[in-house]
Amino acid sequence: QGNSHFKFGVIVGGKSQGQVVVRLKPTVIGPDSSINCHAATFIFNGIVGSGGITPANTAEANGIGMLIDGTLGDAGVQNSKFYFGEINYCKVGLYLKNKVLGNTFESPWFHNSATAIQVGEVSTGSTVVSNMFTGVIGACDTGVQVFGKNNIFILNIGEGSPNRSIVFESSASGNLFMSSYLPGGFSNYSSTPTNRIIASRPIGYEVV
Repeated sequence: QGNSHFKFGVIVGGKSQGQVVVRLKPTVIGPDSSINCHAATFIFNGIVGSGGITPANTAEANGIGMLIDGTLGDAGVQNSKFYFGEINYCKVGLYLKNKVLGNTFESPWFHNSATAIQVGEVSTGSTVVSNMFTGVIGACDTGVQVFGKNNIFILNIGEGSPNRSIVFESSASGNLFMSSYLPGGFSNYSSTPTNRIIASRPIGYEVV
């Protein structure tokens, strides 16, 4: 569960509604007498959701591309590296559910999903912390939906639904986004005004 290296090709989901294509959920006590995954490297050539190879729009996207869930672990999933050649055609491309801490995630192409990345959820936002994300998000309705805390995002996010490139939910705090371009805008529902966005181009209206 720790200090391991895994490499996969392209993993394609079937047609079942709501399925998870790849799930990482530690359940077994390891040599350190703990249930966790740490200091591991995961490389995927690609993960394709069950929405089909060429859906007409992201409404057809289905399932979760990669679900990372440390619910059963003492220390969850931490301090590991994940690389994806691409993740596409999912309802949620990359979903960090619970006890996901201090990991790095990289992909040059998240695209054609309803939501590219979801960081935590309503009940677990405080346990998805201090992760780093880098890469490019293409056509997705929602770029990144954030419930977690103190995460860092270095992402270019393409066109999506209005004000949905970044969505800070009520539990989100201390998150930092850096991007060269956010054409879709953002929404901030956070109850704590500590999330930041640094863009190299103006967010909103600009003179061209």
